[in-house]
This record gives sequence, structure tokens and C-alpha cells, in this order.
Amino acid sequence: MNQKTKNLLKIKKLTPVIAVENVQKTAEFYTKYLGFQLAFAVPNHETVEQFFENDKEYRYAMLKSGELEIAFQRLDTFQNDIPFAKNQSIGGSVSFHMDVDNIENLYNRLKSENLEVTELKTTWYGVLEFYLKDLNGYILEFTQSA
Repeated sequence: MNQKTKNLLKIKKLTPVIAVENVQKTAEFYTKYLGFQLAFAVPNHETVEQFFENDKEYRYAMLKSGELEIAFQRLDTFQNDIPFAKNQSIGGSVSFHMDVDNIENLYNRLKSENLEVTELKTTWYGVLEFYLKDLNGYILEFTQSA
């Protein structure tokens, strides 16, 4: 191991925080179609809530699936918090890869909901895969070893 490799930062966890137009609708998409659970939601800087209320607009929400966490932040607050994000659009400039079990069941269920999915196929390297576009235009890749 060379000196540069030895001194690299050890990352303990990676949680994507994704800019979206509507936090509640996005969280509902991920819970309904992908089985995530709401960990908490933030309507403003003073409160953290365990459930969504329909009469509120949310700025942030954390969802979980097992040990995996994913967060959604309303675009205007994301851009205010992160100067680099000003004037950046949201959507398909990134894809999120998830290795899953029972990919055929997941594919058939999502397709039956008339969601935007690619065909389920076996790649040249022997992995089953398909892609789903979420309601914000983000691309989710699902794979399973064949």
C-alpha cells in the first residue's frame, strides 16, 4: 500500500441527498413502488416529523430500506444550502444502482403500474437489469446476478 492510498479518507456511510420539486410526492413514490419507509420528514427548520401531513410543504425527508438511506430535499432549499447547486437542474444526470433479489417480481410489479421502465434484459456480463425513471427524472438501475 503506497502512502497516498494509506491516507485516504475512510467513508463510513454514503447517503444520497437528491434535489426534488416535491418531497412528499417523491417519498410516496419510493415507499409505494420500492418499499422504502419514511424515517423522518422536515417541514421547516424547527421540527422533525415521523409522518407526512397533507396540509404542509416539506423541505426534506429521509427514507430507509434496511441499512440503505436516501434523502430528498426540495430544490429551492437544496440550492440555498449548497452554492454549487444554484441553477442546476434536477433529474437524469445521475443514476442510482441497486442490487436486488427477485428482480423479475419487482420488474413485473413496476411495469404493471405503468411506470417508465426499460425492458428486463441479461447484460453481456451475465447480470439481469432494468432501469426505472422516477417522477423527478432520476434513473434507478436494478440488477440481480443471473
